[in-house]
Amino acid sequence: YYIIKTLNMEDENIHFYKEFVNEEFINGKRCLVFKAYLTYIPEYCPKCGTCYDEKIEKHGFKNSLIKVPSVSKLNTYLSLDKQRYHCHHCNKTFTCTTNIVNYGCNISNNTKHSIAFDLTKKVSEKDISIDNNVSTNTVERVIDSYFELDSKVYKNTLIQRALNDLNIDIHEYLNGPSAVAFSEDQIAPIKVLANFMKKHKAVTLKVGLVDGNKTTEEELKQLATIPSREGLLTMLAGGMLAIPKDLAICLDLYSKQLEENNN
Repeated sequence: YYIIKTLNMEDENIHFYKEFVNEEFINGKRCLVFKAYLTYIPEYCPKCGTCYDEKIEKHGFKNSLIKVPSVSKLNTYLSLDKQRYHCHHCNKTFTCTTNIVNYGCNISNNTKHSIAFDLTKKVSEKDISIDNNVSTNTVERVIDSYFELDSKVYKNTLIQRALNDLNIDIHEYLNGPSAVAFSEDQIAPIKVLANFMKKHKAVTLKVGLVDGNKTTEEELKQLATIPSREGLLTMLAGGMLAIPKDLAICLDLYSKQLEENNN
């Protein structure tokens, strides 16, 4: 229980060995390595979809070395033995999965959350990578994944160099870490970032480019209040439908009035 709390893991299928932690040197650095195994009875074979039966047999373990948040200021890993199965229905093997890490990835989801949290502290990518024992490229990929639109993290000099070719100068805004969000819809990235900032107070809008023109933070906040393209089209359609609807009501009332007068 205390190990799970220390590593902040919530998967009842992960069990720690009796000798569950060692100090080891990885890439020349002293690290903590926790040792555990993952096993459960699958409901079906993910390869062919056949429900679990006696023809789906255990087939040894596959080890993964997963990066997890640091413990006692030491780089920390989870050496996880994942149960493998062999399905005789399709003659293929598969491995148990866990919610602590994405399939095919060796960086725990908790580590990704820690990287995203460090972003709110306005520290450099290099510092974030060192604190979380990952590469700067990994930091960029994790940050990208936390936005709901196309976004990239570039060096400020690279951003300015690209904008120089377009005769756009925003060098006064390029201080500290900068994330660039872009979209074919001119309003979408502003609205997404505005919603993101409501939950992450340390993140701020620096500057925007709309139709190739530099846009200030105040102007961006005003643009964030504009409904999306789909919302505007819905409002337009509603307004257009209201005209014939009101006309029909008026004609109906007029017709009823004529009938009463004739009677």
